[in-house]
Amino acid sequence: MLVREYILETAVYLLGKDPHTGIDEVAAVAGIGTAQFYQYFESMDELRAAVAAEARSKSIHH
Repeated sequence: MLVREYILETAVYLLGKDPHTGIDEVAAVAGIGTAQFYQYFESMDELRAAVAAEARSKSIHH
């Protein structure tokens, strides 16, 4: 699995448990540093948008 996909899947899981999850928690659970997080997403808002797009994509295909 690519790092970006792993961050995204981690965020899906964490945001499902707590919608106020932040970058530090996502990065820690994904096993990366915050600097690496920012290589893939500019902000938590961008990550949330990617999570929403992923959810829409999965609901369309199922």
